[in-house]
Amino acid sequence: MTSRLVQFFAKLFSRQRDDARNLYESACLIDDAGLDFRMRDGLLVPGFYWSEVTRIETYKLDLLTYDEVALLFTTADGCFEILESQTGFKDCFAQLEQQFGLSPEWYFQVMEHAFETNHRVLYQKENIRSN
Repeated sequence: MTSRLVQFFAKLFSRQRDDARNLYESACLIDDAGLDFRMRDGLLVPGFYWSEVTRIETYKLDLLTYDEVALLFTTADGCFEILESQTGFKDCFAQLEQQFGLSPEWYFQVMEHAFETNHRVLYQKENIRSN
């Protein structure tokens, strides 16, 4: 009985997700132009071009046994969230410095305090008005 209880909690708090949830997870396909998503079933979902990004936010998700950093990109077409556990997150991380001049220090600031979301706005495009 104790063994099954331990197995139950180990499965509950493990990083492995069940197949039903994995069906809709995606991988980030990143290049110098922008970002797209490849769904687990192979479907390619268009994302955005780096030039379309108007705002970048980051925050930390507390998932009990581990924390996960999330990036939220805002464009005129909507918001796109990318999680640290997704394939391609590290490539996205590198593009933030290349495309927006963001130092990698933001990651450590977000991860710093346990049990806090540590929300930060990393980038806000300036609106240019013409008179």
